[in-house]
Amino acid sequence: MRGVRLRTSFKLPLVLLVIVMLASIGAVCAVAVAQTTPQRPFARVVEEWTTALDRAAQELAAPEISPARAQALQRRLRGIEAEARAIKADATAALAPLRSQLEALGPPPAEGDQPEAPEIAAERQRILQDITDYESRIKQADLAIARVKEISDQIAARTLQQSLDRLFRKFPSPLAPHTLKVAVPELVEIVGLLAGAPVEWWQGLSPEQRWRGLPYRLGALVLFALVVGWGGRWALLHWFGRTAAIERPSYARRLTGAVAHGLAQGLIPALIFGIILYGTTVPSNLLNGLFARMVAALSTVLILIVLAWAIPRAVLAPDWPAWRLLPISSTHARMITRRITFLAVVFGVDLFFALASANLVLSDALISLYTLITKVLEAAAILALLDVRLWQWEEEEKGPAAEAAPTPPGGEAPRRMRVSYWSMLRRLVGVAAIAAVIMAAIGYPNLSRYVIQNLLLSGLAVGVLFLIRGVIRELIGMALRARFVQVQLGLPHKIRSRYKFWLRVLLDFVVHVAGLVVILIIWGVPAETIAVWAADALQEIRIGNVTISLVDILVAVAVFTLVLILTRALQRMLAEQVFPHTDLDIGVRNSLSAGLGY
Repeated sequence: MRGVRLRTSFKLPLVLLVIVMLASIGAVCAVAVAQTTPQRPFARVVEEWTTALDRAAQELAAPEISPARAQALQRRLRGIEAEARAIKADATAALAPLRSQLEALGPPPAEGDQPEAPEIAAERQRILQDITDYESRIKQADLAIARVKEISDQIAARTLQQSLDRLFRKFPSPLAPHTLKVAVPELVEIVGLLAGAPVEWWQGLSPEQRWRGLPYRLGALVLFALVVGWGGRWALLHWFGRTAAIERPSYARRLTGAVAHGLAQGLIPALIFGIILYGTTVPSNLLNGLFARMVAALSTVLILIVLAWAIPRAVLAPDWPAWRLLPISSTHARMITRRITFLAVVFGVDLFFALASANLVLSDALISLYTLITKVLEAAAILALLDVRLWQWEEEEKGPAAEAAPTPPGGEAPRRMRVSYWSMLRRLVGVAAIAAVIMAAIGYPNLSRYVIQNLLLSGLAVGVLFLIRGVIRELIGMALRARFVQVQLGLPHKIRSRYKFWLRVLLDFVVHVAGLVVILIIWGVPAETIAVWAADALQEIRIGNVTISLVDILVAVAVFTLVLILTRALQRMLAEQVFPHTDLDIGVRNSLSAGLGY
C-alpha cells in the first residue's frame, strides 16, 4: 500500500518532468533548424527590396494596370513589409542586451584620464559597432515599410479609379429609339446563334463520337452522380433529417435537420450539374466552342437555381412548422421560398446569357437594353422579398401544427425580429434596388449590374453566416456540457454559463467581422487592401505616444486562458489523485492548491 502511495505521489513531478523534457527537445530542434537555415546578408536583402519596390513603381507608371497584376503586386509588397517588420523586431530585440553591456562597461575615460585597458576598449568598440549596425537595420526596415505603404496606397488608388471609370461609363439610353433599333435585331441574332450552337456542335462530331463516345461518357457521369447523390441523400435524411416523431425539436435539432434537408434536396441535381460543368472543362472532352460555353453556363445556373430552391425550404420548412428556424407563418414561408426561387431563375437567366456570350462582341445598345430588362425583373423580385408582412409572425390556424410552431424569440411581445435594425436595412436595400433600375434606365448598365449583383451576393453571404453562427453556437453549448468540462475541469453550472455567454459574444464579434470582410470583398474592395488594413490595425494602434498591439493583447488573453485551464486541471488532479494518498492536513492541502493557482 505504501508503494502505491509513493508511486502516486510522484505522478505530478513525473508529468512535469516529461513536459520539461519535451519542451527542451523542441527548443533544441528549433535552434538546430534556425542554425541550418541559410540567412541572406542584410545588404542583399535591402538590394532585393529596392529592386522590387522600384519595379513596382515603374509598373504604376503604365496607363493601366490589370486587377490580377495589382493583386500580385500587393502580395509582393506584403511579403516585403512582413520581412522588414521581422528584421526590425529582431534588431530591436538585439539592441537591448547590447546597450546593457555598454552600460555595464561604464562611460569611456574623459580626456586627460588614464586610458582604459585595450581589451575593454576593443569590447566597447565592438558593442558600439553592433549597435550602429542594428540601428541601421531598423532605419532601413522603416524606410522599406514606408515605401511599401506609399506604393500600396498608389496601387489601391489606381485600381479604385479604374473600377470607377468602368462603373460610370456612359452607354446609350436603353429607351431611345436608336438604341431599340440597333439592340432588338442584334438580340434576335444572338439568340439565334445560341440556339443553333447545339446543332452546329452535333454536326461537327464524327459518327463514332456521336453514338459511342458521347453516350458512354455522359451515362457514366450521370450514373456516378446518381449513385453518390442518392446514397448521400439517404444517409443525410436517415441520420439527421426531420421526423414527425419529434413534436417539439430543440433549436440544435432543427438546425441539424435544416442542414440535412438543404444538402439532401440540393445534393443530387447540384452534383449532376457540377459533374457536367467539370466535364466541359476537361481538354479531352467532346464539347467545344460556343456549345461548350453554353453547357458550362447552364450547369452553373442550374446549380444556383437548385440551391436557391433547396436552402430556403430547408431553413423555412414550409410544411414542417415545428422544425422552422425563423418565427414566421407557414403561408409566409411558402411565399418567401417561391419569391426566392423566382429571383434565382431571373438571375440565372441573366448569368447564363453573360457567361455564354462572354466571347461575343455585343454593342453598347444591346448591353444597355438587356441590362434594363433584367435589372427591372431582379429589382422587382428583391422588393417583393422585402415586404415587411413576409417577415412578421402571425398566428396559424389552431391545431397540432400551430401548437408545435416555434415561438418568437423573447415571447409574444417582439412580433418582428429586431424591428429597428432590420427595417433600416430593408429600406436601404430597397432604395439601392430602385436606384439600380434608375441607373440602367439613364445609361449606366455597369453600375446597375454592380449594385444588383452585389446585393444578391451580400444576401447570400449573410444567410450562410447565419447558418454557420447557429451551428457554432450549438457546438459551444455541447462542448461546455461535455463530461470532461464538468468532471475533469470541475466547472460548476454557473461558471459554464458564464463561459458560454462570453464565448458566444466572441463568436458574434467574429461573425460580424467576417461578414464585414466578405461584404467588402463582394463590393469590390480588394482582399489585399483588407489584409493591409487588418495588419495595420492588429500590429500598431497609436494613441498619442502609446502604441497598442491587438495581436499581443489576443496572445496574452489566449495564454492566460490556457494557463487557467491547465491550473484548474492540475488543482483537481492534486485534490483527487495526490492529496488523498498523503497525510497532509486539510489546511496544508488548501494552501498548496491555492499556491499553485497563484
